[in-house]
Amino acid sequence: MASKLRNWRHWLFRTSRVRASLEALLIGILLLTLLFQSGDDLPDIQYFGYATSILFLCAIVFALRLPLPSGLWWQQLFFEIIFGITTVLLIVWLLFQFGSLFIPTDRIAKFLIEEQIWIDVWYALILFPFIMLRTLKHASYYWQNIRRKYLVWELTHGHLLFVILTLLLLSGGFIVWLSLVETGPFLINLFTRLIGVVAVGSGPFIIFLFVILSPLSFLAYYTSRRITQRLQTLSRGIDALRDSDYQARVLVNGEDEVAKLQSDFNAMAEDLENALNELKTERDMVTSLLKSRRELFAAVSHDLRTPIATLRAYIQSTLKHESDTITPNLRLDLEVLEGEVIQLQNLIDDLFTIARTELDKLELKIENIDLIPLLNRIVKSTTHFAWQKGKIQLNTDLPQQLPLVKLDKVRLEQIMNNLLHNSIKYTSPGGVVIVSAVAEQDIVEIQVKDTGGGISVEDLPHIWEPFFRSHNSHSKNVSGSGLGLTMVKNLTEAMGGLVTVESEIGIGSCFKIRFPLI
Repeated sequence: MASKLRNWRHWLFRTSRVRASLEALLIGILLLTLLFQSGDDLPDIQYFGYATSILFLCAIVFALRLPLPSGLWWQQLFFEIIFGITTVLLIVWLLFQFGSLFIPTDRIAKFLIEEQIWIDVWYALILFPFIMLRTLKHASYYWQNIRRKYLVWELTHGHLLFVILTLLLLSGGFIVWLSLVETGPFLINLFTRLIGVVAVGSGPFIIFLFVILSPLSFLAYYTSRRITQRLQTLSRGIDALRDSDYQARVLVNGEDEVAKLQSDFNAMAEDLENALNELKTERDMVTSLLKSRRELFAAVSHDLRTPIATLRAYIQSTLKHESDTITPNLRLDLEVLEGEVIQLQNLIDDLFTIARTELDKLELKIENIDLIPLLNRIVKSTTHFAWQKGKIQLNTDLPQQLPLVKLDKVRLEQIMNNLLHNSIKYTSPGGVVIVSAVAEQDIVEIQVKDTGGGISVEDLPHIWEPFFRSHNSHSKNVSGSGLGLTMVKNLTEAMGGLVTVESEIGIGSCFKIRFPLI
């Protein structure tokens, strides 16, 4: 319904400038033609009164249909004066020219000289209707904007609109009655009466409206203000709740719909506060449990290091024993056992490192590091392993020099070894792994790029989780504990860095590590 009303208003009061001018001109020509065909027997004063009514109606149509100009106030005023008044003058002149085709010129001149009404004609045709209606249209536009922004003025508008429409209906009914009483065409009588009301009675009518509407406006505003104040109180409560003040409540006044809204808001805020308190309690409990688990994780992994190291030492000592009691088969079994113990020891070391980083208890030896020789040495030490693993080429793309960075050299070697071994594992034979570095503004970025199978979009958010294994690793039977990338992320962030990854299935992956410069 509201949309249809807006469309009706748009159709009635808004159109193009050319169309508004043509409509006013065509309406005037049509009505003047009807007058010329049926009003030859009328006295001059009544005949020209009807013609004046028609011209007055054309000015009203043009004023209502002409769209409002845009821009600053002086630009709008310039448009109204130049285009509006000039166009009204042109329309009236054209209608006079049209009328002169049917009315003798001497009759028009005699009427204007003897009756002395030309001042009233121009006042009715140009000054009053156009200026008044255009002013009202501008005022209505600004009033509509205020109504859309403030509910109190919308409610006030509803009260006043009822009063104004009542007065207009009464006045219109009286004018219609007078038009029916008089002899002659009804529409012509009606237009003549409208001119009389506007030209003669507009001043008293406006004073009467002002006297009546002033107290009514105050009363309507006061009544509407009582409602909007309660809504504003509710709005402030909503703003406080949105700003995380979960203890915000509003005072409930009355028993109407607004009071129900206030009560519902208080109930909702209370339920939300209780739910957040419960979530906070559960969060604290989960945080405490996670901290306890990490501490237990770190303690157990630390305690496991000693027996594993002892077991490895005894196995190595036994293998070095040159005795006939150690048969070739037993020596082979011991070598296999030593390999498994070494793998277990590396796993426990990784678990211990991850646990320490999560507890912020990892000891770091931060120093100024020149990355170029360090990265070259790491790549050189891994090149032989990559070639033996699957004929994979390990290359570098490093500049001659990079700015110094503050890092733990041992931890950076762990990060690079994990990334390189991870890329080598997931790169098919004959592939390439490239290590590069570049300095950008206040950071240095190290990249490890491979031509492997890539990581799926579903797996990317989870690759940093402990023990996570992607679908590609299962399909290719790739071995590993699933802790390498977790340790890369934890160690990088422990040294103030950031690690990201870009990957595409069938193309490969690119891991990027960023550290701040000194």
